[in-house]
Amino acid sequence: LPDTDPYLLVSEAGVFRALAALAAEPAAVTTARFRLAAGHPPLAAEIGWRKAAREATPPIRRDDGAADGFLLDLSPAGDAVDPADIRQTLERSVRRATEGGRRHALGGYREARLPGVLPADEERPFSAERRTVSLGVEVFAPSGTPVRAVLAGEVVAAGPDPVSGRGLRVELRRPAGGGALRSIYRGLAREGAPEPGAAVAAGQGLGSVADSGGNGGWPPHLQFQIALEPETDEGRPTDEDPLTYGDRLRAAAAPSDLEPFAALCPDPSPFLAGLADLESLAAPPDAFGQEPRLVDERRRRLSPTLSVAYDPAPIHIVRGRGALLYDDAGRDYLDLVNNVCQVGHAHPAVAAAISGQAARLNTNTRYLYGQLTEYAEALAATLPVPLEVVFLTNSGSEANDLALRIARSRVGNRRTIVFEGGYHGNLTSLVEVSPYKLDGPGGGADPDWLVRLPMPDLYRGRFRDAAALTEDAVRRIETAGPATLICEAILSCGGQVVPPPGYLPAIYAAVRRAGGCVIADEVQTGFGRVGPSFWAFREVGRDTGSGASGASRAAEEAAPDLVTFGKPAGNGHPLGGVVASRDAARAFETGMEYFNTFGGNPVSCAAGLAVLRVIREEGLAERAAAVGGRLMAGLGELAGRYPMLGQVRGRGLFSGAELVRDPETREPASAEAKRLVSRLRELRILNSVDGPDANVLKLKPPLVFSDPDTDRYLEVLDGALRERG
Repeated sequence: LPDTDPYLLVSEAGVFRALAALAAEPAAVTTARFRLAAGHPPLAAEIGWRKAAREATPPIRRDDGAADGFLLDLSPAGDAVDPADIRQTLERSVRRATEGGRRHALGGYREARLPGVLPADEERPFSAERRTVSLGVEVFAPSGTPVRAVLAGEVVAAGPDPVSGRGLRVELRRPAGGGALRSIYRGLAREGAPEPGAAVAAGQGLGSVADSGGNGGWPPHLQFQIALEPETDEGRPTDEDPLTYGDRLRAAAAPSDLEPFAALCPDPSPFLAGLADLESLAAPPDAFGQEPRLVDERRRRLSPTLSVAYDPAPIHIVRGRGALLYDDAGRDYLDLVNNVCQVGHAHPAVAAAISGQAARLNTNTRYLYGQLTEYAEALAATLPVPLEVVFLTNSGSEANDLALRIARSRVGNRRTIVFEGGYHGNLTSLVEVSPYKLDGPGGGADPDWLVRLPMPDLYRGRFRDAAALTEDAVRRIETAGPATLICEAILSCGGQVVPPPGYLPAIYAAVRRAGGCVIADEVQTGFGRVGPSFWAFREVGRDTGSGASGASRAAEEAAPDLVTFGKPAGNGHPLGGVVASRDAARAFETGMEYFNTFGGNPVSCAAGLAVLRVIREEGLAERAAAVGGRLMAGLGELAGRYPMLGQVRGRGLFSGAELVRDPETREPASAEAKRLVSRLRELRILNSVDGPDANVLKLKPPLVFSDPDTDRYLEVLDGALRERG
């Protein structure tokens, strides 16, 4: 409608998108959609494909007639496919699976696959759902293996596959009473294929399985598919449009769009009865669609206090790699939540270190083993000189609890200073010093020994002036007297709040003047997340605005007495700890033994050493600064176009965007933030919100987050913000 005012068509935008999508698919699929929605079979006329299957010849068979085919689990939950190296690992899996004379490994029908395992999809927007569910069966066989027609029919097409680019595809159409049945063969060698228009008898040769080169670099295999269609000539290729009906159906469907496509592409396994025992081709137990069962089991056995993300439609995650997570349907999600896997999900070097050490030795810390001291040395080397005594634990919560014990031994009392909005762990001792929990549902009154500092947030905090904020904090510290300060250099659960320049050195110095002790909680912010400084207290401590000498002096003043760490240290393996100054550590030597059975066990230390090595060798701290800067610049550009993005803040790959309803009043847009995160999940972006008002979009992805990942995130976020108008 080119002459229509666009304003009048705003509410019809979704209708036009739906019509365009329907126009791009075969008419039979559109018909099937409406028929299935009305409770009818996908086609008006029943096609006797099961009877045809009983009469069929398998497309590949052994000379001795043995049914030796068996199912190879190619699903995301299986161990056959590595998303970082799909072709090579698939080839190895096929080779292992076919050893011992069993030549034919098969990929399952309606089996979800990782993106890239199935024939290539057309270039699509980042937000589009990929076709990851197989509508056929793969038969892995040596190149040159003869391929036969399962049924008689006319050759509709025989030529290079215009969709996947993997070898030759042959499509046969067998007219049947009230409908037509198609058999589709992909991955054939170019030699020996019949000519289009030729009549082919059941069992007649169609050529042979192409070699790896003819299969796009994949292990030699035949992709076999059956398709039902109305009694029409839909999809007969022409010079103007070379795509056939089978080409338009594709070899796979998007998970959310599976029903109509699967109704038209039934299970081809019955056509393989002479190749494999049909019971052996049953779907693996981890086939996708298990969410209802898992949710029921979780509710029955686990406490509801253990929340699940995206309830009531949680994601069934089965695999991860780098900055991506994959669900049971093969959908890939860009992960901006998991700072637990600091160097990326399933990093091979960390996985190898863990499995290798576990295969040799794991024991408690009462024995001598080199991994413990080696890790302590490597860790201390990343910190300022006063911090040199290492205590290892199993988690960040354990580390913060231990740090409080050490600091209180030195100060001589329990008085503790914290930030409003601060969070330090899930132990009882830590909930007591976490206003984020005390002020939330199920919280309680502050202990009488707890001292709060206003959140150092100049955007929506109590103070909008840095000098007044700092003056107020110093006065509260002086009034408190000797006390332990525990704080993050960048508030995480508080909403990614970066204190103003000079603030951190000022409060550290005030605590020390009062005879207190400083704990830097680096559980979320450490290990290169904010950049080459490696620790956030060093990065933020340099913010003085007083030149290089002032920055150096401030950095020294901002060195804490104790540093705690957790989540990122073992890339998800249980590892945390405290690094203390010699003076602080001595105060803890009261005669009572400190013993932690598995804090710093050999396997955990091997994981920790591997993480430090990967960060150094892959330059991930430097990368975090560069990619994080690019990400924040992109968010800043979006904030210029969408007033709801009130403030963008953070350092490196630890950033956030505060959502507000009005840029002037800065009223928190909490409900809008929740809806935005939900919409991003639908678009395969995992994000979270945090802050006292749950209105801060929080970004803390694995450090392997890349420039292309940044482009994907910004493009999808832009689209989601544009949708809300």
